[in-house]
Amino acid sequence: MKTNDEIYNEIKGKFDECPELPESLSKENVVAMLRNAKQEKPDKTLRIKFKEIGSVAAVFVLAIITVYMASSIFFPSRNYIKDEVQSEGIVSQQAATAGTAENELQNEIPSDTKADSSLRRAKSREELEEIILRNYTSYDKYYYFDATADGIGVTLGAASAPESATGSATDMNSSINSSANRGELKEYGETNTQTKGVDEADIIKNDGRYLYVLGYDLSNNRKLRIIDTETMTAVYNGYIYNDNGDILNLNEIYVSGNTLVAVGTYGNSYYSYGCFVDGYGGIGGKTVSVVMDITDRANPKTLRKVEQDGSYRSSRMVGSVIYALTEYTVSGKDEQEAKTNSVPEVAGAEIRCDCIYIIDENSSRYICLTAYDTATADGEIGSLAVLGNGNEVYCSENNLYVIGNEHVNLKENSAKDIDISNFAVINAFSLNGTSITFKAQGKVPGYINNQYNLDEYGGNLRIATTAYSRNKNTDVSSLYVLGSDLKIIGKLENIADNEQIKSVRYMGDKAYVVTFRNTDPLFVIDLKDPKHPTIKGELKLPGYSAYMHPLGESIILGIGYNGNETNADFTSLKISLFDVSDMANPKEISTLTYDDSYSYVIDNPKAFVYNSEENYMVLPVQIYGKYELSGYACYVIGTDNNKLTLRHKLSHNVADVYSGITFLRGTYIGNELYAVSDNLTVKHSLKNGEKLGECKIYEENKKPDVTTTPDENSDYINGAVVATTQTTPPYNPNK
Repeated sequence: MKTNDEIYNEIKGKFDECPELPESLSKENVVAMLRNAKQEKPDKTLRIKFKEIGSVAAVFVLAIITVYMASSIFFPSRNYIKDEVQSEGIVSQQAATAGTAENELQNEIPSDTKADSSLRRAKSREELEEIILRNYTSYDKYYYFDATADGIGVTLGAASAPESATGSATDMNSSINSSANRGELKEYGETNTQTKGVDEADIIKNDGRYLYVLGYDLSNNRKLRIIDTETMTAVYNGYIYNDNGDILNLNEIYVSGNTLVAVGTYGNSYYSYGCFVDGYGGIGGKTVSVVMDITDRANPKTLRKVEQDGSYRSSRMVGSVIYALTEYTVSGKDEQEAKTNSVPEVAGAEIRCDCIYIIDENSSRYICLTAYDTATADGEIGSLAVLGNGNEVYCSENNLYVIGNEHVNLKENSAKDIDISNFAVINAFSLNGTSITFKAQGKVPGYINNQYNLDEYGGNLRIATTAYSRNKNTDVSSLYVLGSDLKIIGKLENIADNEQIKSVRYMGDKAYVVTFRNTDPLFVIDLKDPKHPTIKGELKLPGYSAYMHPLGESIILGIGYNGNETNADFTSLKISLFDVSDMANPKEISTLTYDDSYSYVIDNPKAFVYNSEENYMVLPVQIYGKYELSGYACYVIGTDNNKLTLRHKLSHNVADVYSGITFLRGTYIGNELYAVSDNLTVKHSLKNGEKLGECKIYEENKKPDVTTTPDENSDYINGAVVATTQTTPPYNPNK
């Protein structure tokens, strides 16, 4: 590989052969021209009209810009590049991390990726338009989201100017003890997350005094409800809007001290082949993160809004920084509209073309990743985009992984002996505040169930997959260990033929993998030597565990389905405790089963709550009669002395509110349990199960007034909860 000096001298030599540069095209004049162009179009991609300066002059302008761009890549620390170009946001819209004046430009390509021809950056908007026009879907065609579309690539961070914000950012992330109305701090239930130090958004949050709930109203719009658990009243109950006055379809929230972040989407929709497809420019709508100061719980104040193209897929929060992932598919009623929509936007500005990587030329779908700091109302926004696919996210404190799928076209490769045709494509990004840097890309055979199939440990990434083997004509399960460059360094293939992986849990240098076809083999895998993973033990049981949770070093909890020797019983809930102290001899030591029952934990681990001090878990459960749903309940199940016991079965009757409510979660504060649904929260004693109070929220089922100007606090309820008669939100015909 050539050194920086060799490359610089090579570029310089080319320009030494050029005729003398006219004064009008000197470095100073060109920089001034670029500054003026930026001022005229502050949020748009820079375009130079060469016909206005003549063909010869155009060549010189191109040459100078090429030198600047090359210098920004190969010599990011050169002061004249940083001072005269980057400071005006022309070459790069991102800023250095706050307080660090000598930071290099974020769009330097790591040396280990330059030789990878699959990671090519877009040369121009025209190149992206050409690809999009070959692949986009027009509105008059049926469109279907293919969850197994081809793989995902990466790009490097470029930030867009943040939108203006109102309110103050003072003490946004202060401790929950700092608020005078908190009272005595008690132990409380937090969101069940995969990785310590990495928070995950959810539909319910708990800070030890207030519950923050995203609940649906009768018009199928989600409201943010803040419930005071001491008075059991909703001190706030309101919609959240975008800048155009549209109600945000709230997906999830974060709460950290006196800061709440609501992530929602908006956009037109239409229904096609069993799938809702959002519009608003390209398919996928727009995602908005609204950062709010909730020091006064009854009067949240919006501090900033971060908007990015695409449908919300996932996010993580490390410290005060949030990383949000969206998927944006370009569409349009005709080619012209598709061209207009060809490049995704963040905060109202198109992501720079040289910060977009083209991984799949047969795709019109982007992955957009942003990073912003909730501790400031006007901080920089790191952003990147990829023309490719990826939905699942796993995140450690320092790295974020986006996993997509890649499929081999067997018809086009019919002459080849291909055994496995589906692959999990893994893209690693290193995280440093709002700076996101591409780290590596790799792939392994098969597909994953969810984020729990992955784990980072000792500088390596472990991933468990299921693949279909054409040679064996059956499913095969495997576990791979990848180095920091995402190259496979160890593997354990064919763990269980004719079995699909149903759940995975890593505990240090061990992995516990549940596969299933007719019975539930629990495999204990030794990863002490990452290059040679080995199976140490196996336990076969009827049914299977869909989620596993460690309770100490040697006990694992499993939640899933009961079954018999031939199949699983998907109408029977099963909870198990496994003793894995002897790796070669895992044992099931305690079980509880409930027929005609289902728990949300099976499909969403965030619904699981465990109190390690008092040794009990909270499971939200749906209970069925012979033919239909008959009720909801929170099961409080103790784990004392490694034995499962049902402490309380706390019913949650929603019939007196109105039908169609979704039961959400159970959580606790001190010795009290809260069963939470969309519009009903019930407080129970964890000592005797007694009902201590409730908070009902009634909604008027009427068409919103389209003439009324929206007010974020229009549905505020103070004191006793009553039927809302305040200002209603604008009518959305797509809901």
